Amino acid sequence: MRYFGAISIAIFYYMSHCLNFESPVIDDNIPVIDELFVSATALSLSTPATTTTSGKKDESTFIIQKAYNQTYAHVLPCDESLKGMDCWVKTIDYFRPRRRKNDDSISSEDSHNVTDEAQMPPPPLIPWWFQTFLRDLKYNQAFGWWQEKFFYTPHMKYCTIAKVGCSEWHAICDDDPTICAPVELDPNETENWIDAPKAVFLRDPLERLLSAFLNKCIDVPDEGHCEPNPVFNPNVTQVNVRGDSDFGYTIEPLLEDIEDNKKQLFAAYLDIMPLKWNLHVLPQALACDLYRTIHQYDFVGYMNEDFHFHLERMVNQFGGNLDNVLDGAFGYKQYTVDRNNKHKNVGTLKDHGTLAKTRVKEYYTAATVRKGLEFMSIDYILLGLDVPYWAKEMLNDDTV
Repeated sequence: MRYFGAISIAIFYYMSHCLNFESPVIDDNIPVIDELFVSATALSLSTPATTTTSGKKDESTFIIQKAYNQTYAHVLPCDESLKGMDCWVKTIDYFRPRRRKNDDSISSEDSHNVTDEAQMPPPPLIPWWFQTFLRDLKYNQAFGWWQEKFFYTPHMKYCTIAKVGCSEWHAICDDDPTICAPVELDPNETENWIDAPKAVFLRDPLERLLSAFLNKCIDVPDEGHCEPNPVFNPNVTQVNVRGDSDFGYTIEPLLEDIEDNKKQLFAAYLDIMPLKWNLHVLPQALACDLYRTIHQYDFVGYMNEDFHFHLERMVNQFGGNLDNVLDGAFGYKQYTVDRNNKHKNVGTLKDHGTLAKTRVKEYYTAATVRKGLEFMSIDYILLGLDVPYWAKEMLNDDTV
């Protein structure tokens, strides 16, 4: 999938300079995310699925392109000064079910938005899971204060992403106030990091999705992050029907008879999860606005088999006290000392670790791979991530 990078830049240059594109649009005249990504969208609209080494069509590419074109490609652009929810609210309002003009519930401050919407073309049909995705962004802390960490030494900004070593990065900053600025940083002090280099680690979206399920639904369901809770949290047994506890009723165990089958249980989770999007399963591209800022990052590492060597690369690039800090958090040195005996990272059971990399074939099927690729298509296209070999193999075997 990284072919999107260089080719995208070339296509963007051609479209903007040779075809005089004034506004990036796709089907139904709906603007795409940003001019920076018009090339990625154009490529995904026109490029046929590639073939594998065996000569078969690469189904994963087709799934990702189609899902992206139907969903994330329709996110409305916004001014560069708008961050997080301030940018997404435009898209959320645009795709929100239309309000009736005589609806008395429309406030005076909202009337201006209704006028703006009336001047825009009607939104295209989108999959139901993307409608709930947009709906839940306002409530699931998708753009929380916890995402950016401001390091003193080395002087840098780090973007933390849920289920990408997030617990370790938070522990690094929370346990030692001399390493990072306080969480509630004074707005005036953030100016000290305006020009600071940026760093982030990314993870395979399918593996990360499974890790979130294993951690939040299997290991610690009581945290309430395995949503929708009435289905997946065994402690949620009452539904308040009329706002009065006297009218509650007990839910039968909805997962009975499938909870001991790993593939069935995970499939049920992916089917139901979009009814209530939890922050731990949101695409990585949303964190720190990576979907439109990834090109501004000075360091992009990968939480894959070579994770410890990416940590070493980060230390070599930024210096400061990262050497001891990262070794204390991840113990990477023991795996990078002997270059001839290359260690392959498979994760850990420490803290919120799940060893998801070693368990993908226990839980995934071709059907759930397809669903995961759809949900996370924005990560593969705009962050340039590769679909893992095991997932492509699973899809190929399913079409034999």
